[in-house]
This record gives sequence, structure tokens and C-alpha cells, in this order.
Amino acid sequence: MLMFLFVTGIILSGLLIALAYEKPGFLKLAILGCACYTSLYLFVSGMLMLLSLFSVGTAMAVCDVLLLLLCAARFLWRRMELPKVRFHWKSYLPILIILVVAAFFSYRTRAGVFGTGQDQGLYQARAMYYMMDKTEETQSFPEYAKTLTKWEKLRFLEEIRDLSGYYIDEDVLKQEGKLEGTFHGLGPFPAWMALWGKLFGLSAMPLAMISCYLISIGCVWLICRNLWNGRKLFAAAVALLYAAAPIVFWSGQNSLTEVVMAMCMSCWFAILTDKRDAAPLQLLGLMPVGGICVLHVTSSVIIPLFVIIYWQAFVASGKKAFVAAAMASAVEYGLGFTMMKLCFGFYTDGNYLRVYRINEELINPDNILFWVWGAVILCLGLSLWMFLRGEKFFLRKLMKRSALEGSGRASKIAAIVLLSLTFIAIFLEFWKRRELEGVFPLMLFYGYVIMSGFVTMPLALAATIKDSRELFTDRRFFAPAIGLYYILLLYCVVVSPEVWLYFYFARYLAPFIFLPMVLSGRILNSLPRVALGIGTVVILALTVWQSRILYQTRDMSYTDYEVLEDITACIGENDVVLINEQGFHCQRYYTFPIKAVCGADVRFAWEDGLEDQMNRYDRKYDTVFLLSLNLGRTMADPKGWKEIYRADINGSVIAGDTEFALPYPTDYARLDTELVLLVKDTPQEELPPGSEEDDEYYDEKKDKDKDNDTEDKNGKETEAEGQP
Repeated sequence: MLMFLFVTGIILSGLLIALAYEKPGFLKLAILGCACYTSLYLFVSGMLMLLSLFSVGTAMAVCDVLLLLLCAARFLWRRMELPKVRFHWKSYLPILIILVVAAFFSYRTRAGVFGTGQDQGLYQARAMYYMMDKTEETQSFPEYAKTLTKWEKLRFLEEIRDLSGYYIDEDVLKQEGKLEGTFHGLGPFPAWMALWGKLFGLSAMPLAMISCYLISIGCVWLICRNLWNGRKLFAAAVALLYAAAPIVFWSGQNSLTEVVMAMCMSCWFAILTDKRDAAPLQLLGLMPVGGICVLHVTSSVIIPLFVIIYWQAFVASGKKAFVAAAMASAVEYGLGFTMMKLCFGFYTDGNYLRVYRINEELINPDNILFWVWGAVILCLGLSLWMFLRGEKFFLRKLMKRSALEGSGRASKIAAIVLLSLTFIAIFLEFWKRRELEGVFPLMLFYGYVIMSGFVTMPLALAATIKDSRELFTDRRFFAPAIGLYYILLLYCVVVSPEVWLYFYFARYLAPFIFLPMVLSGRILNSLPRVALGIGTVVILALTVWQSRILYQTRDMSYTDYEVLEDITACIGENDVVLINEQGFHCQRYYTFPIKAVCGADVRFAWEDGLEDQMNRYDRKYDTVFLLSLNLGRTMADPKGWKEIYRADINGSVIAGDTEFALPYPTDYARLDTELVLLVKDTPQEELPPGSEEDDEYYDEKKDKDKDNDTEDKNGKETEAEGQP
């Protein structure tokens, strides 16, 4: 049933694209259809979470119903005229080859399983809960409150606190003795991962990111064809450079929101830069806008850019559809932020601390929603004013007779001033940090330049001067140009002027890498085919060489989905798993997957007391498992345990020194070891003195063991390493 809903949704989304455009190419239909379905699913998931109605199946069903209604409305609007689709297979060959090659390399180094303490691992853990239809915002450990000794409770709490990014509700813990908390991050992105896991299995989750990476490549190809008269070679060249862009490729390997954000951004620009400005196209753009509104807190930075571009498009063209789209975008942002605040408040407030610190009395967690909806209402008011005034709106009248439209000299001066102010702001940020050793290669602007293909940024900025008149009057050129300046000023000056850890903290640029690439077409598109081809090959070679580490290994993955599938297939809901973390924090990788997929209880092993734990839990659960790393591959089965599963796990972290003034690391560290799953292999034994519900015996035993531990200089009892 779920597969039927998924396939139906993709088909309906493609049909909507066919109905919205006049004779679209088949590849455009496929690319935008997949992008719009993904974006709509994200937005619908967020709204269902706001209403506490979310499940993967429900979200897919709602998407199908909405798409069916939109298709019916558009079909009736076209007076029941069937859509026509063109298929020019020869023109599709270059981009199809690029997509196949990109899919091969991204799948080859696809993400594995991350641990808590990393955004990726927390997104994956939440996705596994959603995949199993466990959609509550809080994740609890009911085993903490039952059949545990006092010492074991302390140990249990210590291990759970080590799951960085899992925020324990301290009030509930103190008042009710229950251990529950929430994950770092928002829910819609894990909901997209959960869809793939539910349809194709746990190990298919990386396809959620790879699909968005491939769709974004296709959208960039469409933008170039829209802007530069459909020249096929340049569009393919830019798509190839974008696919190889280090931070985009890295994001496609990892379980992070930025690659989905890149897909939504490029989809929106692909729709907006189409030469047709009919209302259905602009309303179609509301799908990627909605996806961005629920995807990440950075929507507060991006949505104002969309509104500005919509307003400029209205001023330049007089089409009221752009104003309506601006109004709808503002409402989507308000709904998205409300979902973030009410459903994921702890995480949202943590990301807005910089805003609260400006003036806590004025803006704080208690009134931030009022400020957001106040901004939305203000945007609606201004947009409604434009809509009602139409051709009489003063900026529209000014545009018709302005010096910017009539004089190339005035527009060129304005463009030069804008470029100069941008460079001054970026230089001042560098000057503040000039005394920090090796800071220049770590400046975000520098990283933006080399990650976007070295020459495309200078050429893009030069194009805004060369064609400055179109910069202010042509919405199709204004959109990527003002977007580039907006990102340079906001991200490279305000949000994150420098990046100290590549590639992780440079990922915020991934959604915007395509902007200088497509803008450079103003100059590169005029080059002869041979020169353009040779230049593309040279830049591509330099790009791949500088980020060659990405093609050798994956970053910050510690185990594989296939290993998790094998482990969880052995464990039942009424079982218990003792995790022997041995100081290597392996509980960060296995605790939540076991809880989410199996529903089993999780405990933490004490190596010197395994027999006691085994006997105690054997009477409480169907099966007792022990999960442990086999460091050095020398582990023999502990007494009373039998091995049932063994697998190699390969961890990899990109690290090392940079070279040739590049900010990227050039080496990686690996951890290759074995993971062993054992099961209790002895018959049940009688409990020592005391009933099985009585913990006093075990507390006395642990106290006696403490007497044998090392004493400090003052004669006070201390805790020996690895023991209580």
C-alpha cells in the first residue's frame, strides 16, 4: 500500500508539472516532479506533526490527495485539454550521463550509521523511530525505572547522558523518576529518510540524500537552460561542476538537511527563471518554499530572500501572481516556524540564542512566535498593498521611467556600489581575524570561491557589472544575482565568516553553490565550444583533485546499516540487550536503533558483574543479549554466553593537515574492529538470598566490591577505573 501511495504521488506530481507548463520536456517533468513531491512531503509532514497526526503513510496519503486536487483544478482551468510532453532524447544524453556517474560515486561512498553527538546520527535515530511508526516527540527509557539496583541506575543515567544531542527532560526525571527526552533537530527531514527506510528497508535510508543530490543536479541543469537560451553544452558543463563541488558531494554522502535544502533551492530557481511567468508556475514554486520552511531553522534567513525576489518580479513585470506567491510564502514560513517552536521548541530556542541575546526583554522564547507572525502580517500587508495598487504601485510606475531602466550608466554605478560594499564587509571580517594563524584559507568567502569552481565566482560578480541593467529589471537575472549578494553578505559576514572544520561546518554553503555557477554563464556562454570544453575539463580536474579524499572514504560514519539490520533481526521486543561500551562510546551508535527498530530494553554491561546481570535479567526477559566491540579481535566468549553474530565495522573520520592553501583535510583516520552479538547460553539459576524484586543483596555486593577499590591519599574511597 505504501509503495502504491509513493508511486502514485510521483506520477501525480509529474502530471501537475505537465499541466502547469506548455509542452514540457520529459526530463524537466521528471526532475521537477520528483523535486516538488519531495518538497510537498516535507511540508505536509511538518504540518501533520504540528497537529500530532504524523505517520509516514498519512503524510504520503495527504500528499496524493493534494496533488490529485491540484491536477484536477489545473485540468479544468485548461478546459480539459490534455497535456503534451516532448521527448528529445539526444539533448538528454549529457545530463543523463552526469547523473549516472554522480549516482555511482555518491552511492559508493554513501553514508553509514553515525552516532549521537553528530546531527547525522540524531536524524537517523529519529528516522528509525518514524519508520516504526513511533512518532512521539519524546523518546523514553521505561527500563530505567524498573528492576534496577541503585548503582545500576546511576550507571544507566551516566551512559544516557553520554548520548550527546539527546536532551533529557530533567524536570520529569526529578519529579517522576522517568527518563525521557528529545532529539536534536527537526522532524520533517527524518520523515523523508523514514519514507525510504519504510519502503525499501533500513539500509536504503542513504538513498533519501542521494536522490536529493541527483535531483538538485538536474535542477541546476534546468536553470542554465532557462537563463542562457538553452545552450546545451554550457548547461551540461555547469551541472558537471556542480555535481563535483566538494561541499555538495560531501552533503550528498551524509545524512544532513543541506542537500535537501539544495534541492529545494535549485527547484525554486528552476521554476522562477523560466521565461513564462504564468500564475500556475509561480504557485508551483510554493512547494519548494514550503519544504524549506519546515526543513531547518535557516528558513528565517532564506524566506526573506524569496519574498524580495517575488516583489522585484512584480515591480519589473506587473504580474500579480508574484505578489500572491510572496504572500503564500510568508504564510508558509509562519506555519513552519510555529511547527518548529511548538513541536521542537528546545532545539529551536537553542538556535535562536543569538537573536535572544540582542535584547532578551524584547525578544525571548516566550514571545518569539508573536514576532514571527507580526513579520508575516507585515509582509502580507505590504504585499496586499502591491496587489491592490497593481500598475499604480509607485515602484512599478518608477520602474517604467527610472534611470535604472533607461540608463546603463546609472545601473552600472549602482551595481559597482553593491559589489564594493560586499567586498568591504568581507575584508573587514578578515581584518578582524588577521592575527589568527592560517585564517585566510578558512574564511568562508574563500571556501565559497574554490568550492564553486575557482573562476565562476569572479565571473559571476563581473557579470553583474557587465549586465547591470538587466540586474535590476530582469527577474530571471535578478533572482540568482541578488541571491548571490545576499548569501555573501549574510553568511560570509554575519552567520559564519570563517570555517574551522571542513567539511562539516562548510555545509551551510551547499544550498547556494550553484548561484555563482549559473551566473557565470553571462560570460562563459559566449566562449567557443572548444574553449568551454577545455576550461570545464581543467576546472573539473582541479575540483576533484582538491577534494580527492571524498572519493576514497566516507566521513564520520562508524558502522553500516547492513550491520544494524542483521543485529535487529535477532532481537525481539521482549528481549534485553546489554551494551558493553568499554569506554569507546559504542552505545552512541546502537542504543536508539535497538530501541526504535526492536522495541527491546537496553542495559549497560559491567564486565566484572556480567554473571550477576545475566542471571537477574534472565528472569525478566525472553532473551538476554550482549553487544560488544571485539577490540584487537581477541575476544573469547565470556562464561555463559554464546556468539550468534560477528561483523567487521569500519569507522572513518576525515582529518589531517591542509596543503596548497586549501582548507580541506587531506587524510582520514580509520577504526577497523569487530562487533559481536552474544546470547545467554546457560539455564536459569536460583537467585541469591532475597527475592528477585529485592535489590538489597545486589547493593550489598556492590558495596563490598567498592571496599577493594583503590583508596586515595586521604584514605577516602575512590572509584577504580571501569568499576563503581
